[in-house]
Amino acid sequence: MSSPKRTNNQQLSSSNQIDDSHYDGIAFLKEHLDERVRINSSLSLRSFAVQIGMAPGSLSQILSRKKRLSLSRAHEISERMKLSEKQRKVFLSLVELDVTPSVTRKAELLASLKEIEGKTQQYHLTLDQFQLISSWVGLAVLQLITDCEPELTNLGVARRLGVTVAEVDASIERLLRLGLIVPAKPVAKLQQPTAKKREGNRFDRAKKNIVFEAKEIPEALKQYYLGLQEKVEHAVLSQSTKERISGAEVFAFDAAQLPEVKRLTNEYLDSLNNLAQLGKNRTEVYQAVTHFFCLTDGLGRRADQTRLTDGNTKKRKK
Repeated sequence: MSSPKRTNNQQLSSSNQIDDSHYDGIAFLKEHLDERVRINSSLSLRSFAVQIGMAPGSLSQILSRKKRLSLSRAHEISERMKLSEKQRKVFLSLVELDVTPSVTRKAELLASLKEIEGKTQQYHLTLDQFQLISSWVGLAVLQLITDCEPELTNLGVARRLGVTVAEVDASIERLLRLGLIVPAKPVAKLQQPTAKKREGNRFDRAKKNIVFEAKEIPEALKQYYLGLQEKVEHAVLSQSTKERISGAEVFAFDAAQLPEVKRLTNEYLDSLNNLAQLGKNRTEVYQAVTHFFCLTDGLGRRADQTRLTDGNTKKRKK
């Protein structure tokens, strides 16, 4: 699975001249502007500048490399663009790499960028991108037409997923617009088709290990989970235990351990993804969804607050 961040061409330089030969913070910015224009063709440089809190003229000078992008400005831009934590780290590291005079610091930043590239190999969707495919149908269509049965027609995809042809048409159009798939190149007549590249493939994946992360839960993600809940109910009622795996557990838990739960959940999903890649006959699309949530809904904490308020009220009455 490929990543949009190309960091292995970085070169150490103590020069103050802006180097256009490598992928830097400005190239990162251009890439994300291009992605947003692909999603919204009416987006102008002026409106993008407003979104990230800059004067259009200043942004134009930065993108044309007539003006250097400062680290402080990059911090502000990353917040306004609502980048994921990994995207933010890459962007700020690229900008600092360009502005720091310290060769030692440059080496540290390069090592950090290469570590991110080597470990994650992920393509991070922006919120605008995710909103276009926030229905469960979009990602299911992506798996089916690239990894399971790439020769299927849209009608065949609709029948297998139990959705309408219109939904499939819309999903494929959005996946193409986002650059997540591309029309497949025909297999050469003298070339033997492989399991990954069979004759009849209509689309190829352009991005793999697609990830969406957000500090706060946007409405699009809530709707995505709610849509999945309907599929869970359907699976529980209609699929046997030979077709699905379900499990549940209830814990008395320390909420301070939630970061560790998040880490373990990510490890679990990554492990499933790695296992999926080893399958020799991947003809079905499966969905894994995990929720670790509070059943008591903080009632104990609110009760404590009520008792404290009642006590304070009594004191004031005295």
